[in-house]
Order: sequence, then structure tokens, then C-alpha cells
Amino acid sequence: MSKSWKWFGGKQVIRTVAKGRPKQTGHAYDSEATLVEERVVLVRARNLSEALQKTEADALRYVELIDEVNAYGQRVSARCIGVSVYGTREVEVKPGFEVFSNSRVVPKSSQDDEVLDQVLGENDDPDLRISKFVDGDIWTKIVERITSGSS
Repeated sequence: MSKSWKWFGGKQVIRTVAKGRPKQTGHAYDSEATLVEERVVLVRARNLSEALQKTEADALRYVELIDEVNAYGQRVSARCIGVSVYGTREVEVKPGFEVFSNSRVVPKSSQDDEVLDQVLGENDDPDLRISKFVDGDIWTKIVERITSGSS
């Protein structure tokens, strides 16, 4: 590729939902929950506009892959709710290259644990809550593996 090609970070915000009446529920089931995923992909393009087009196309391909039935018998699907693109000054991507950074202003009184819960999600059975958004067959195998003690 010529020097006119540059690396861009393409940020995608994906929202995943489970639709339909659940066949059963458990203590981790939350009928109001949706999953929001921030993903950053590296895109090689000549300019910002082309990088945005490639980021949008990648997001559409990604959400098309999310079409499954969860452990509750609901249809799981996703949609891209937004994208943005960031240019880089570096010509060569190498180890340690930052591909994602998110800064937010929080009150000084916020405890570190509260901030981590906001950024990384609360740590109350996260594996169980995410079961609503995972293919049911795959989730069953994960649970069997965890409960049998094998790795």
C-alpha cells in the first residue's frame, strides 16, 4: 500500500436485544435488559470518509452474524446504533498502539468501585446475566463445563 493509506480506529456501538416470550426464566433473567457493546476495529483507508464507510460496512457484517436463539428460547439480534472514526498519526501499527480510549468526567466523590461498575459493568453474576444474549446451545455447553469442573 502506498503512503497515502492510513490506519483509523473505527468505533462501533452495537445494541443486542432478545425478542419474544421466554420459555422459562431464572434469577439472572432481566426482561428489560439489552446488551450494548463498544467495539473498535482497525481500518485501513485513504481518508476519514473512506474509513467511516469501511467502519459502517464492518458493523453491518458484524450484526448480521448475531442471529441466534438464547437459552430462554428468544430470538437474539443486533443492530448498529452508531459509529465514529478516529485518525492516527502513526504510519505503522505496532505493539502498544492504542486502539481504544474512553474518557469521562465523574464527580470527585465517586468511589473507585462505583467508577469501575460504570465502566466495566457491575460484577453481580455477569456470566449469568449475559446468558440472555448468547446462543442457547453454546450457553448450555458453557454451563455444563462450569458445573462439571472441567476447563
